[in-house]
Order: sequence, then structure tokens, then C-alpha cells
Amino acid sequence: MATELNLTFTGNETETVTFTVEESEGVPLDITGWTATMQLRVSPKSAIVDTFSDSGGEIAITGASGIATLTVPATATLSLSGSVIKQYQYDLHLDDQASPSVRIVPFAGTVTVYPAVSQ
Repeated sequence: MATELNLTFTGNETETVTFTVEESEGVPLDITGWTATMQLRVSPKSAIVDTFSDSGGEIAITGASGIATLTVPATATLSLSGSVIKQYQYDLHLDDQASPSVRIVPFAGTVTVYPAVSQ
């Protein structure tokens, strides 16, 4: 079951989030060689609003320490924000490339994006 982690971004700001994936309490899962994908949607069954991944360069994986670092560039947060506060659903998928049938979803929740006020 995914750990709920709600995120808050500001439009036109680069945002960085560090996810630590644990095998058990305090023991990191070695995710060396794994891939990571995170999709944003208005609701779970709606169209994809944006996708971030290791192959796209937005998620960096530090394998043995179980860390996946998401970096959302300012251009992306600006396009997600618009002129009003918006909220999206996300989940982070990690796939073990050595064992293709292994997929975990360690984190899920909401992303609230506030519009940039100062220009």
C-alpha cells in the first residue's frame, strides 16, 4: 500500500521532492536499476495532465539508499498552476528492470499548485 504524501508546489518555481523508499522501518530498499514514473491527473481515471520520469530527467534514482528525487522545473509548475489554485492526484511507480513483473507504488497523494503571484 502506498504511503500518502501530499505535495505543494508554486507556479513558476522549481520544486524538488525527495522520496525515500523503505523495505521496512528505517531500512532503505535498494532501487538500483529501477525506473520511476509519476503521473498527474485531476482524478484517478481522468486524462494525464503531466508525467515525470527518470527517462525524462525529472526523477533521479540513488539506488542503494532507496532515494528517488523529483525535480519539477519552473516551466512545468507554471503550466500546472494557471491563474487559480489547482489540485491533482499522483502516484509514484517504481519498476524493477531486472525483474519486470515487480512494480511498487510507494507514494501517492495530491499535488496542490498555487499560482505565482509576484511576477
